[in-house]
Amino acid sequence: NKYWAPHVKNKLPFDSQVRFAIRKIMLLEFSQYLENYLWPNYTPEASTNGYLMSICCIVNEKFRENVPAWEVFKKAPTHFPHFFKCVMESCLSGEQLGLPHISLTPDFVFIQTRLQQELKKVPKLQKFWNLIKKNYEKMEPQDTEQAKKERTFLASLIKKFLVVLMSIPAAGTISMEKVHYCERFIEFMIDLEVSWHSSICSDAAFGFSHYDKRAAFAHFPELNDFALSNVAAVDTRESLTKHFGHLSPNTLHRVSAYLCLLPELPDGEDTSYDKEFLLELLVSRHERRISQIEQLNQMPLYPTEKIIWDQNIVPTEYYSGEGCLALPKLNLQFLTLHDYLLRNFNLFRLESTYEIRQDIEDVVLRMKPWFSEYGGVVFGGWARMAQTIASFSIVEVAKPNIGENWPARVRADVTINLNIRNNIKNEWEGKAVSLCLCKH
Repeated sequence: NKYWAPHVKNKLPFDSQVRFAIRKIMLLEFSQYLENYLWPNYTPEASTNGYLMSICCIVNEKFRENVPAWEVFKKAPTHFPHFFKCVMESCLSGEQLGLPHISLTPDFVFIQTRLQQELKKVPKLQKFWNLIKKNYEKMEPQDTEQAKKERTFLASLIKKFLVVLMSIPAAGTISMEKVHYCERFIEFMIDLEVSWHSSICSDAAFGFSHYDKRAAFAHFPELNDFALSNVAAVDTRESLTKHFGHLSPNTLHRVSAYLCLLPELPDGEDTSYDKEFLLELLVSRHERRISQIEQLNQMPLYPTEKIIWDQNIVPTEYYSGEGCLALPKLNLQFLTLHDYLLRNFNLFRLESTYEIRQDIEDVVLRMKPWFSEYGGVVFGGWARMAQTIASFSIVEVAKPNIGENWPARVRADVTINLNIRNNIKNEWEGKAVSLCLCKH
């Protein structure tokens, strides 16, 4: 190119209108488009939305290729604060997603009652919070406005995510740009949740609290049946939906506000939230969680058909990196040793599932199945370790053990015709014996 290539002597002047196709992003990163052209020419006066997006695209490409992305900013950090400020403002606008302008009035990140509730859990944080408020009051008006924007940036970003999410229709034509935005936002929030330096903020924003049945009895007569019920009988999603489902949206809002989940509803006004959202907020917040150990014990030893052929869980060989994968990350930081072992277990299980799917695809390709004119399936090929099932019947389903909700034992008879060579038949007989030993 004639703009930034090192071997070009007479380079063309900088032009912010230069555009490139998405397929050329990798080539642009390889040719040091950011290091030799974008960042050296960046100034607050030349900053435009297209300019910012070009820099962000190259930075994202560097992360996708596992290339250090911040070295260029470390070498010339003069305009980086202005660039970062513009990126934050651009994140809160809706132009890139085809949305109307979203008015996000800066407000406190926490509901005041919820804030006091969280500060009581860790008393020493109250001193830090008071110190922050004193420093905040001493700032100049201009600095106060900027600090307020930075302070409420995450809350405003969450509000924008909800606006984008609600704009996606349940059926019909769907904008994939909005879907990708929501996926990346969820990924960002997960990374923020497990980050050690944001653990205090995330715990305060997403912490779990048990419902107070005494408060329901004292302040909400509509929930008397709920308050007088046994605790173990109202901790499931079905029972909570039954007790809260008959309440009006305004009552659900007042219950949520009493539990410090929503701001107080002014007298004489109706809630702006729909009933489905309010009901899900209360139910998902207070239903009993199944422990991870119970979930692991309920998992099958071998992957089911639903998991094997789910492209979201087990992707295909080609992955461009543009979308998100529903896979646990092996970061440098883990919550506990159990968290580390659980992530490794999930990755190992998905890797084994991928290998099993590859074996099935290879065998099916060799078997060459096709529909006959009589409606049955005919195999026109042959595979060493694949045979048609002549008959299959379940002969025993044992009762579950105490404390379990799955059968203790399931026995079945499978009949296959081993009309094959003796050496292959010996392999089949060995597999059958080992499978029988595994079941017992």
